[in-house]
Amino acid sequence: MSHLAPMEDRQAWPPLLPGQPGEKKARGRPVKQDEHEESTPPWVDESELRWHAPREAREGQEWQGKGKGRGRRRKGEGKWAQKGSPEEDGGEWEGSRAKGSGGKGGYSPTDLLGEWLDAQDNSVIVQPGPGRAGPLTARLARKGGREQVLSVRREPEMGLWACGNAVLDLPASSANVLVWAAYDGRRSVWRRKEAAEDAEPEDLLPWLLRVPAMPGIAKGAEQEPQAKGANGREGNPPRVRRQRNWSSISMDSDLAGVFVGSAEDRPEGSEGGGEVQKTQECGQQPPEAKVCEGQAAKVPAHFETHNSAADAARVAAILDARQVLGAASNFQEILSYILIDHDLLRQEGEDPMVPPIDSALWQRLPEAPRRNVLHRLAAHGSSVPGSYVAEFPAGNWGEIFVGRHQFPVAYVDIQALLKRYTLAEDNVASRASAMARVLALYRALENPVLPAKHRSSHQLCCFGPSSKGCDDIEYELFASPFNAQVSNGKFASRFPHAEEVFGSAGSYPDVLQTWPSTAVVGINPPFSDAYLEDVIGKRLEQIVSSFKKVHLFAPVRDAPWRPQLRRLAGAGFVQQFWDATASKASFLDQPVLHWQGNELAGA
Repeated sequence: MSHLAPMEDRQAWPPLLPGQPGEKKARGRPVKQDEHEESTPPWVDESELRWHAPREAREGQEWQGKGKGRGRRRKGEGKWAQKGSPEEDGGEWEGSRAKGSGGKGGYSPTDLLGEWLDAQDNSVIVQPGPGRAGPLTARLARKGGREQVLSVRREPEMGLWACGNAVLDLPASSANVLVWAAYDGRRSVWRRKEAAEDAEPEDLLPWLLRVPAMPGIAKGAEQEPQAKGANGREGNPPRVRRQRNWSSISMDSDLAGVFVGSAEDRPEGSEGGGEVQKTQECGQQPPEAKVCEGQAAKVPAHFETHNSAADAARVAAILDARQVLGAASNFQEILSYILIDHDLLRQEGEDPMVPPIDSALWQRLPEAPRRNVLHRLAAHGSSVPGSYVAEFPAGNWGEIFVGRHQFPVAYVDIQALLKRYTLAEDNVASRASAMARVLALYRALENPVLPAKHRSSHQLCCFGPSSKGCDDIEYELFASPFNAQVSNGKFASRFPHAEEVFGSAGSYPDVLQTWPSTAVVGINPPFSDAYLEDVIGKRLEQIVSSFKKVHLFAPVRDAPWRPQLRRLAGAGFVQQFWDATASKASFLDQPVLHWQGNELAGA
């Protein structure tokens, strides 16, 4: 629950959205923890008032019926219970229903009590509140952080259980899993601790992969053609998509619905809920990849480096893996650096973007998320060639579809690609496809939990448009079409096969042999283990001696290559990098050195 939206008012649900008209209900004086309001508490449903009435209010009452005990039965040595009442049928004495009879909320207080773990393995302990008829108390203990106390109560407006400013999602919850949903679609998943310890590997957000079809849409209904869209092609409009935010408790600014599921047709009885990818017509596929209806099952995809459909399949597989990790930002960041280091460490014959199942890089993830991710990636490579494509929807440059995924695109990034495009601009369809391909590839490396229209630390630029001391840089060794400050043909990037049409000169370390020795080169490597070890630990002397001048940016951390930093005489610290997508400076959360020169100090 630590990442839910700010707690606007625990006494009112649902919280009012910004600018939404409405007034709060008038309430009396605040009630202290050791006393109760005389009126109905806000967490009690009016229809269930008799279950929550304090015992003291009924003690000492005289029986008003005719005759001795008429219509009542004594339960043991207790008070008289009216005939046919729940107390007579075995219900609890007073104060709450029997276990499992949660009324409108679906759960009784005893179902919520106990120890839970959220999606980030933080401990949540739900205990009875200070008052007998009051709300429950949830104590959230973050790892390495302070404890937070939340109120768990039943809201009278809907009869649902609420925690903070989120309500319990009954269809998605079970005896051992509680799903709390905020008004903007973000979710927090609690797993009962004893059940979580013995659980088998499973998707942390399984219901978001099973998106039901929109009601009222008939299969096979004729669709009217529409005008040309962003991809420059005529065709049918995209299927109506049931948008559902899977990113769980992402940052507050992520209101655009990053990575939403699509409601595609699925054959009856199919499992997994994934979108059934439809192959192209046989006449539209290359001869070596024709798969007609009625042929045998799927054939393995032919993963060529320069195949745009294969790139889209890789992106879809990685986004599937990110979907399993949910809102665990630390795991999402680890996955990003696994993908970055795989590009440098991969062996011949391995996929250029997705590490193999037996790669040692996966050991960086803890056991449970690692098994979930590998289970999701197990099917990678078995799709039909050409069945995936990254594209803009018709008439919309603000988002991209790839596989079952959809994500927003910043206007600044679109403009950057348009300015750097080197081919003829009259072929709109080709340009749109190339742009969607590059945007999708970089999206796969991004942490989806970050705020929208911001870049991760490994995609920041070492200097901005107005930075001083770096204006003599002529070449950039680690850049992209989005953040490069130099002209086309003078920056190296991560995906040169797709970025060549946007000015990429190649990739590290190949460009070290092609750039002139008179160049002034800016070097801002990804701060990942493999790249820092290779650039600073192995090639630093070679790089510095190859060019006229070098601007090097390197973090200060405990690593085998740290002694090399002593050779950077006269280096200074920088406090911020430039986020080209957000068009503003981003402050660093670790010490970073900036050194410029053409000669290293003695080892």
